[in-house]
Amino acid sequence: MSCGIIGRAARTGLPQRVGDVRLEPDYVEGNSDTLSELCVPLMIGRHVIGVVNLENATLDSFTEADERLVTAIASELGTALENVRII
Repeated sequence: MSCGIIGRAARTGLPQRVGDVRLEPDYVEGNSDTLSELCVPLMIGRHVIGVVNLENATLDSFTEADERLVTAIASELGTALENVRII
């Protein structure tokens, strides 16, 4: 997870919302139809353990509200995974 937009989210621990991946130098093509991408780090505490990645074939597909929603989901998932690990 060291390259691309996903890698950047993993390295920085910050969400990455890209409206046009064609203009993004860090973009690594996985699906030729992708035009916009939203990557949110999945964290336990301060440690990134993965990334939730959403892609869409529409430009500027993801909004700030989408980013907040996916961030909240990733936070809950991180908490759930931490609780499972403790058991």
